[in-house]
Amino acid sequence: PEQFGKYLERLPGELNDLFVDGKKALIEQLVSRVYYELQERELSRRKLVIRTWLNVLDGLSLAFQYDFAKIATDPLLTEFNLEKEPKLIVEMASLLSHLVTLLIQFLDYPLASRILFHLDKKFQLFKKAKDANTQLFARSMAPRLQPQAKELLVDDLKSADPERQRNAAQLLGSLKSSVMPLLIDIIKRQDDYRARQIAAMLLRKLGPKAVERLKHSLVLEISAEERTRILEVIDSLTIDLKSELFHALGDDNAQVRGAAYGVAERLGDSRVIGWLMEFVQSGNTALAVSAVKCLGKLKPPNVEADLIGLLDRTDDDELRVACCRALGQIAKPQCVDSLCKLLLPKKTFIFRKKQNSQVRAAAAFALGQIAHPKSLESLARFVDDQDPRVREIARSRTAEN
Repeated sequence: PEQFGKYLERLPGELNDLFVDGKKALIEQLVSRVYYELQERELSRRKLVIRTWLNVLDGLSLAFQYDFAKIATDPLLTEFNLEKEPKLIVEMASLLSHLVTLLIQFLDYPLASRILFHLDKKFQLFKKAKDANTQLFARSMAPRLQPQAKELLVDDLKSADPERQRNAAQLLGSLKSSVMPLLIDIIKRQDDYRARQIAAMLLRKLGPKAVERLKHSLVLEISAEERTRILEVIDSLTIDLKSELFHALGDDNAQVRGAAYGVAERLGDSRVIGWLMEFVQSGNTALAVSAVKCLGKLKPPNVEADLIGLLDRTDDDELRVACCRALGQIAKPQCVDSLCKLLLPKKTFIFRKKQNSQVRAAAAFALGQIAHPKSLESLARFVDDQDPRVREIARSRTAEN
């Protein structure tokens, strides 16, 4: 034991000299010999070896640290999986985490992922056994990613090279909850859609807390571009988005509203239709207009009756234009009478008042989308209309037939 202790004291200096001389095979033999000698030694000796490896790393240049990490990983993982003493396992986890940081810096993602797999496997055993060192283990096993390493990971995730992209995704998945802020940042800030989709899939695997954190980000005062990027991928994590759609469909920014339409269309189930009908009745014009536009694209059964009712009772021109366009997309004969009425002057007690020109143009265009004789009869009345938009639609549709 005394000779072994003295040998470990000399080891950092000897290894540094061997790296400088390029004696890789000799270094591998030396590391293996240390572990072979270690197998039957008492706990204090096993602890001494782990601390010696930390001293070795401290004494090497960065490039040699990476070389040592590649050599030491396999024997260290073997001992890590065999070790029974919880406190020493925590020390070994800290050393392995340090190796992971080194490997990531040099883009060796597969080996880093393998270490992380073993760390997580052992951590789950600690949790299952309710070991008193579990929290200490959790802190010890978290690698410290430098900003440069994060940037490299993001670059690889955006890469057109499938191998680089796969390795980066594998590593990010192996980092578990510690990488949650980075994944959310990728979704918020990266224009590359594929990278954001991969980040969203990895975030979903982290569980409900990660999903809630992304949903929370969506309603914070962040930029319109960030809200849009989140909306473009959020439904791949969850469909429980009523509150988020409420905010996004009523957003002041058209880009955000457009992204929210996309979410509603992709979900498109009965629950979303119910939410949209609630938004229509909300009294918020911007939200109602957005909801009507979505309903026009989704065309749920019998929605035209609700839209006709809204069209007949609202005085808001923006909402009436939205209703006209939605009814044109639905294009059912039941819509004709209400649309035609908008082309006629408003009747008041004293005089006939002109309809809003934008509403009339939208109504005419919607009538032109309905392939039914009743629609053609209605448009034929306006072939000489004073509004050139209405007149052109009426003439072109009647000429076609």
